[in-house]
Amino acid sequence: MLRLVALDPIQQVSLDLPLPDAGTITRERRMVTDLDFKTAHAKQKQVSILEAEKDFKVEDFTTSRFRSIDSLRDAYDLLLTINGSSTVREFGFLMDWPELEENEKIEKYRTYACHELHFFIYRKDREFFDKIIRPYLDEGFLRAGYHAGGSQGWSYHSAR
Repeated sequence: MLRLVALDPIQQVSLDLPLPDAGTITRERRMVTDLDFKTAHAKQKQVSILEAEKDFKVEDFTTSRFRSIDSLRDAYDLLLTINGSSTVREFGFLMDWPELEENEKIEKYRTYACHELHFFIYRKDREFFDKIIRPYLDEGFLRAGYHAGGSQGWSYHSAR
């Protein structure tokens, strides 16, 4: 039904017009394959890391959903979907890291220096890492009295 209303400072007029019935659009929502009621069933979430040029098989496309994450941008977008905090958003500059000028990279590094950023730059921009970050880390390790590989977790010392 459509209701038209006209108003002015003195009066109000309305008119109700019936509309023709619209057909209901339906779609199949039942499972294509029946589940055996004698056995237990569970929903499963699975993450698979694939090697380049290897095949991946999805057993039943009718009941499966999948998303391919094949770039840093895709991974960052997924992370924003899961956790859209301002801290995650601040690291968006990493998506443009290869295009940044060296002085911009240095400024970003000064602002956001952390183990995770060290690891990212070590893997994605080894030249910048060796030129700018490695001397800084070497100096810090020497001042703290650590020897190569002496820190906990990932250390570029252990990755040399």
